Amino acid sequence: ILASLGLVISHKRAGTIVQPNTNWDALSPQVIWWRLDDPKQRMNQFRSLVEMRIAFEPLAAALAAERASDEQAEHLMGVARRLEKAGRQGDQATYLVHDKVFHSLVLTLSDNHLFANLQFGIEEILEGRHAYGYVPRWPNFDAVDWHINIAEAVVAHDPEAAYRYALAIARRSAADVGLSDMLNPMGFSASQPVLD
Repeated sequence: ILASLGLVISHKRAGTIVQPNTNWDALSPQVIWWRLDDPKQRMNQFRSLVEMRIAFEPLAAALAAERASDEQAEHLMGVARRLEKAGRQGDQATYLVHDKVFHSLVLTLSDNHLFANLQFGIEEILEGRHAYGYVPRWPNFDAVDWHINIAEAVVAHDPEAAYRYALAIARRSAADVGLSDMLNPMGFSASQPVLD
């Protein structure tokens, strides 16, 4: 398994050789969790995950708003409503379940197989924030509302709004793990969506 993840290679005369971490399969959930479990690598791993999320999730949300059927959009809205209910009740475990489903569904509804295959990266961010105590007892209610706003944008087939609110959520996620200063080169507030 280590060789399949790029951690080691085997040579007949040299034996097993540990590879530098630049050769590791950085998108493997196992590698992501190994790095998150290591306190020395944790923040760099969160940074990489959040930067990746900021780069593709807003576009995936915009594509979902353009491409999702009405039935798919209504399904997303249902998930967003369940997420909202759990968030407002402070039920972190249920909130996390619906949050993972919501973001995975947005990526799937983008109808881009490459984005859909990156679902695990979003899941690792969400699970990692919970596992390492980067979530408050009550979720940020702005972020809860932004999930509803994304679903509304997908229902309305409004890609610009879907993009903006997805970007706001990704930036909020960066702020939650203490990375807002590194991920805000345009000077936008990490707690507010980028609106006109």
